[in-house]
Amino acid sequence: MKVVLPWLVRALAIVGLCGLSLVGVFFVLSRGWPVIPDESHFGPPIVSPAGTHKAIVISHEGDGWLSRYCYKSVVVLAADVSPEQDRSGDAAVFEGPCDNFSPSGARVEASPRVEWMSSDGLLISFSIQTTVMRASTVKLRKQDESGSIRVRFGVRD
Repeated sequence: MKVVLPWLVRALAIVGLCGLSLVGVFFVLSRGWPVIPDESHFGPPIVSPAGTHKAIVISHEGDGWLSRYCYKSVVVLAADVSPEQDRSGDAAVFEGPCDNFSPSGARVEASPRVEWMSSDGLLISFSIQTTVMRASTVKLRKQDESGSIRVRFGVRD
């Protein structure tokens, strides 16, 4: 009996691991890889008063396999440069979770809100509604990549 027991335990462990592996493979294949492809949606450009720069809100969405993700970024570019042409990737002055501001009447406004205060000053207001349930990471830069645009931030519910 002492000789049979270790072999029986090993055999059952192997059968169990094979069964779990098959369930895992079935789960991955039935779910797809990934279900939602990674996508970036570019908002309309918000041109500075002098027409030299533009700010663009970009929504990034996808299926991180086990959990979906969504975040938004704001890039500041020269007026004649498209987001696809920006190869450095350093044009982002804001990155934060997809969120909305608290409803005001029947209207719900998406966060972030971007507005030019002057030809070289940009104001980005963003919501902290999602922080009610969990902490969120936000990345901020106080000037654009060229150093010619000052960026200010406002936090709202």
